[in-house]
Amino acid sequence: MKGCRTLWMQLPMEAMVKILFSLMGVGIEIGHHWPPPLPSRIVQHCTMYAFFLLAGVIDAASHLGAPLPDGLQYVSMALALSVEGLLFASHVHGREALDIHIHMLLVKVIAVTVIMLLLEARFRKSPIVPLTRAFLLMLQGTWFWAIAVILYKHGEGHPTNWDLGSPRSLMLATIYFSWHCAVIFILLLVMNLAMGYYILKACATKQEGPASSSLVKSTHKKVQESTTKDYAKYSIFSASDDADDDDENDDEDDDDGLNESTIHCLYKEEHVNVDI
Repeated sequence: MKGCRTLWMQLPMEAMVKILFSLMGVGIEIGHHWPPPLPSRIVQHCTMYAFFLLAGVIDAASHLGAPLPDGLQYVSMALALSVEGLLFASHVHGREALDIHIHMLLVKVIAVTVIMLLLEARFRKSPIVPLTRAFLLMLQGTWFWAIAVILYKHGEGHPTNWDLGSPRSLMLATIYFSWHCAVIFILLLVMNLAMGYYILKACATKQEGPASSSLVKSTHKKVQESTTKDYAKYSIFSASDDADDDDENDDEDDDDGLNESTIHCLYKEEHVNVDI
């Protein structure tokens, strides 16, 4: 039991989310429409969940070191999204104009997401590509909620306030879709600015901490050595030393390039820089 828990904790968060939510989706869909035969739209939903479950399993296996081809996790996710788009494109035959329109907006978002996933598999060091993928996935999720509100309001069986055959409804749905794009873009921008500020601040603190501490320690050491030399030079115990020894000590001090005033000035200057 402990080994299973440890293995589960090693899985990446994205793989865990795909596996858990896909299993939950399949279970809820089948549980609410049991016993068979299941409606065709429920079979469509379960098929979609199954492909995302497969993508999650491949993510987890790749993370745990399974001998899989490099980039297979990107391809499996692109495959799951492609199947999702295909199922939703065939989900709207014979429906009202607004129903078709809002579902086709979703299909277009899915198609662009597949392209971005394949680009991410090729350009893995580019920050723009994964950010665009995150934007598209968030847009897909919020637009799912919008579709549910437009078509079913507060649940299946409740009448909607939208006129599903009106051209004005199509225009309003497109406007709302563009508002979704704007809000998600601003949200991602704010999140990235906040994360960038936090990372820069953490890096600056980490770099300044050890450097300041070592600078102060080395400066204190120089001051202590200088004080010891000066004490020995002017102490009564060294009064019997000849002038040659004093000259030799002066030459050594000159070679070191550090007398008392220089060290104190250096310490004062570096200490001010550290405080800043």
